[in-house]
Amino acid sequence: MNAAMPVADTTQRRFERAVASWQAGAIEAAEAMLRDLLAAEPAHAQVALQLAIVLRDQGRIEAAVDVAERAHASTSDCAWRTRYLQFVIDCRRQHRALWLCERQLLDTPRDANLLARAGMLAQETGRFELARHFFLAALDAGVDLAATAVQLGLAHAQRYDDPFHPDFDLLRRLLRTRTAARERTATLFAFGKACDDVGDFAAAATAFRQANRSVRAVRPWSADAWRRRVDATIADTRALPRLAAHGDAVPVLIVGLPRTGTTLLAELLGRHPQIRNRGELPLLDVIAKRLEQENLRGDIDALREASALYLAHLRQDDARVCCYIDKDPLNFRHLGLVAQLLPQARIIHCVRDARDTALSLWMQCFAQADYGFCAGFADIAAFAEGHRRLMQHWSRDEALHILRVDYEAVVKAPARELQRVLEFLRLSRLDLPSLPPAVDATIASASRWQARQPVYRRSVGRWRAYADLLPELALLQGKATGVQWSRAACSSATCNGASSEP
Repeated sequence: MNAAMPVADTTQRRFERAVASWQAGAIEAAEAMLRDLLAAEPAHAQVALQLAIVLRDQGRIEAAVDVAERAHASTSDCAWRTRYLQFVIDCRRQHRALWLCERQLLDTPRDANLLARAGMLAQETGRFELARHFFLAALDAGVDLAATAVQLGLAHAQRYDDPFHPDFDLLRRLLRTRTAARERTATLFAFGKACDDVGDFAAAATAFRQANRSVRAVRPWSADAWRRRVDATIADTRALPRLAAHGDAVPVLIVGLPRTGTTLLAELLGRHPQIRNRGELPLLDVIAKRLEQENLRGDIDALREASALYLAHLRQDDARVCCYIDKDPLNFRHLGLVAQLLPQARIIHCVRDARDTALSLWMQCFAQADYGFCAGFADIAAFAEGHRRLMQHWSRDEALHILRVDYEAVVKAPARELQRVLEFLRLSRLDLPSLPPAVDATIASASRWQARQPVYRRSVGRWRAYADLLPELALLQGKATGVQWSRAACSSATCNGASSEP
């Protein structure tokens, strides 16, 4: 009977058994079956993608990307090539993804979405002139601006010093002719950024107010829900088990409010030969939600599994070093879990002047729902207050090793502050600002332009340029730990940017 069965059907059944083994936790068996299948049929797209997924889920990122790259080269199917490309992007190997993107563009040079993706990848890898080339080509090819926000990428690919730069006319034309809400919102953020660059602060403030009003209309954020979450975390008195320190990897979590220098610090530290900067890993938040939803915070076996998973994705399968950075700033929400899973972790808490932090958050177009608080100053103040209370709470836990780093101190004396951080991490002293960035450095956060420039001080006290235009900024005082944020003063509609057009 088997001899008469078509080859394709036999392959499908073997593939299904491999997937079933993977889902049952028999990882080695699943990998062996998939490799056998791929050896017999090197161009089998579905098998290749599944093998790449199995490898990625073990933290074997380099091996997974190798499989995806070979599969991308072995097929001419545009849909599958795009899936492999997206897989490599999801693995945060933007340099390799850009290479695949450019290769694919040789066959489809007018693919607007592919051009937009190439522009974003070039920007994230620090190739800003190339990014502009791709963004402009995508616009010329008629890219969907609502879906890709190419105009926003274009504005963030450089710092403007000329108010007559042709991008200004382009952005004004888009504001006149395009009315779709998402498209217009992204264009307003782009125009505001360009105006801020050239010192036209009034026009920038007007654009950012309109943009943030649109964001709040489609993505409201609840300060009450956030406050309840913080209250519940602080009130949690469960005696939860904690793992002993294990493994040779030291997780370095850089946390704080977004826009407090977390990206800059991670990029500078990533220049040390014994530090690997993994960027913003989404895994800790995923693990935290799963353990809570399934009531597993007290299950020692579940904790061991979660810890091993996180460390595998932190270490990955490139050359080993001592310390690995996860710089998702919002991980401050999960430091109680960090104390359970990763007692060897080092936590760097970034703080910055409250007014500069609030202004910078308000000027960014964040896509993630977790950043919904950034569209209004009252919400920013409420989020910052919760952040302050949580960090104060975590500071009482002797199992957590926390170092506070001041953004203003870093930009004033970067070498001195970085030496202090290296001592905290127990690493050799190096003059990190004088070293070149890591060869494969990728920055996918909103700071991808600023973090690649020499350390500068012009962002310190930046809020003063907007003091008369945004009077609510004067109500936000102190560091961005939230210590002196006036929530009552910021509770008005004006403070959330809902006033009439300036």
